Amino acid sequence: MMATRPPPKGGIGLNRLDRMKGHLEKLNQDPKFKRRAASVLIVFYLVTAYFGIRYLRDTKHKATGEPSPYKSLDDVEDVVGIPSARDTTEIYDSLAQDYDKKIRMEEFLSTIWLKRRRVMKNVSGDVLEVACGTGRNIPYFRPDNVSSITFLDPSLPMLQVAKEKFEDKYPKYEKVQFVKGRAEDLIDITSNSGQKFDTIYESFGLCSHEDPEKALKNFTQLLRPGGKIVLLEHGRSDKESLNERLDKRAAARFKEWGCRWNLDIDQIVQNSGLEIIDQKRYHFGTTYFYILKQKTN
Repeated sequence: MMATRPPPKGGIGLNRLDRMKGHLEKLNQDPKFKRRAASVLIVFYLVTAYFGIRYLRDTKHKATGEPSPYKSLDDVEDVVGIPSARDTTEIYDSLAQDYDKKIRMEEFLSTIWLKRRRVMKNVSGDVLEVACGTGRNIPYFRPDNVSSITFLDPSLPMLQVAKEKFEDKYPKYEKVQFVKGRAEDLIDITSNSGQKFDTIYESFGLCSHEDPEKALKNFTQLLRPGGKIVLLEHGRSDKESLNERLDKRAAARFKEWGCRWNLDIDQIVQNSGLEIIDQKRYHFGTTYFYILKQKTN
């Protein structure tokens, strides 16, 4: 009886390798796979480049003895929790010229631009954008849906950047105005004109207001019957372990960006007495999207 010859060493591994190659070749012919693979590679490259550049810049400052442009926790009060409310206009005045450059990568990687697009899809009629900042929603503005638009921000340098951006993109759009002012003072600002709005929207503004609850109540008073409020905000997570991290970094974040990113946005909305038409949460519950309206009696 002849002995059975054992399979060549590594034969099983080679068969598996051949099958894997065949599978990859099939995937490579699928256009959807190519697009997804390209997207993953692009995101990986951008993340690597972003942190690589920051590391090299920080290393340069350590080597030359120049002051680092990045804030450390040592420069911030050792406070854990929600920072005390105050007027943040001066912070945004100083950030205005470099704000877009500083925030662009963070918003791209976290897909905030998609959320901004969703906000603008729900904007129509005579509209007011509160805390417009440098106009980061302007790329998604739909002029055919909007009868008029008012941009409000307490920081004049921020407002000027937004104005230049809007006029550059929509030079023929005439029914637009830019108003310097705080959300808490909206009723006084509009008292002479008696202006009302079909849509009031805001993105990442409640966290920077000195009195976010008053701001939201002011929005309500300026709505026309049937009008709506659209909010895109960030705040406390629905995961306590993440809230601990937000609380620890809150003082540093507030000093650098002027926002209290650990506010309980859901509680602020509940306290407003507004009716929630639609709501979503993203990024482990830290990003909030709302469509609100006045409650009917």
